[in-house]
Amino acid sequence: MNAAPQAENLAPMLGDRALVYRLLRLVNLLARPFQERFGTRYDLSLTEWRVMMALAARPGTTATEISDWSGLHVMNVSRSVARLVRQGRALRAVDPADRRRSLLRLSRRGKALFDIIAPSAQAREEMVRTVLSETEATALRAMLDRLIEHLHEEAAAGGPAAMRLPYPAARRRVGGRRTERAA
Repeated sequence: MNAAPQAENLAPMLGDRALVYRLLRLVNLLARPFQERFGTRYDLSLTEWRVMMALAARPGTTATEISDWSGLHVMNVSRSVARLVRQGRALRAVDPADRRRSLLRLSRRGKALFDIIAPSAQAREEMVRTVLSETEATALRAMLDRLIEHLHEEAAAGGPAAMRLPYPAARRRVGGRRTERAA
């Protein structure tokens, strides 16, 4: 069976009218000014900023909890935490109740940087909300919460079937990188 016709049939569903595409586009448009205004000036990636927001909201949390809360991949969170700690923007302490866990919080330096950037992030949210009525904003929050909960449930159950390979995969090396191929 030729995979090309199947892919052609899916193209309209994955195009610019698709819900997921539109959500990704919205996130990208919301985040775009960050690098221009703050990323380069403060040597801070968008993922590091997202981790800082999580630490400001939930001091004493773990990298895994940040990943679960934010939807960021745990490896990206761990790398961002390590860099924030190296830069003196976050502090890591061993959890006295479970010595295998590290509890994270912003350092004074991290809080100071957060206080510089947070007003702009808040203004961005307010700017976006001005196009929605209170009823629309409440409905949108409820819909987003429902979608987030559904995706958490899917992940806990092993992920959606659509994201799995339709055939057994085998690993092979191509140009020094591992890739998937049919077995």
